[in-house]
Amino acid sequence: MGFCGVPEGGKALALTLAHICKMQYIFPEKKVTAVATDSSREETELVFSRHVPEKGERWWIVEDVCNKFSTASALITLIESYGAEVAGILCFLNESTIVEEIFSLGVECGAPKYPVVALVRKPTKQYSQDDPEVTDDIARGNVVWNPKVEWDKLSKAMAETR
Repeated sequence: MGFCGVPEGGKALALTLAHICKMQYIFPEKKVTAVATDSSREETELVFSRHVPEKGERWWIVEDVCNKFSTASALITLIESYGAEVAGILCFLNESTIVEEIFSLGVECGAPKYPVVALVRKPTKQYSQDDPEVTDDIARGNVVWNPKVEWDKLSKAMAETR
């Protein structure tokens, strides 16, 4: 059993957990499938290239923040495609308005269920690019697509709303 860190924030948490628990640590990498534009974010997919889950191994998926569980879903599918198992999902913060303690890839009877363990649970509404609440902001260019790089712009916008 070990910990599989989701890029990027989950990797540090998974590595720390693996060290403390004396367990294995692996992580997928992000492969760019479409570059960012003025109106859209970069698109990526997760791939294992260095450390691959082996058949029969059990892995905890580790994320810093969970909200829509789309990354966890993709990683469950990827890990299981190698014949390995997913023990559950660990995260520092679970923001999902839907997923609390159990996550499932499907709603049909018998769909696998994965425990979700979060240090902090704080449901927070998430928005998509096509939501009416945000389409005007996107059209006006009033969006920070990469907060880590454009932190000053984001900080200024947040200060103006206070």
